[in-house]
Amino acid sequence: MNLQSYLNQHEPQRLTGEELTEIRKATLEMLKSGNETAVLVAIGMKKLLNHIDQITLEGMRKK
Repeated sequence: MNLQSYLNQHEPQRLTGEELTEIRKATLEMLKSGNETAVLVAIGMKKLLNHIDQITLEGMRKK
């Protein structure tokens, strides 16, 4: 199954502030670990979190 098929079959879920905080904490721990794979994943997660923040702020401005 490709990504588009998956997305078409599943409703997007909103993350709560608490869930985002937990993801941020885990991302920070991954960065601190020194494990190369974990650091690369954490960098991707950080970019994703920044994108979520940007979308959230844009949504708040429109209200």
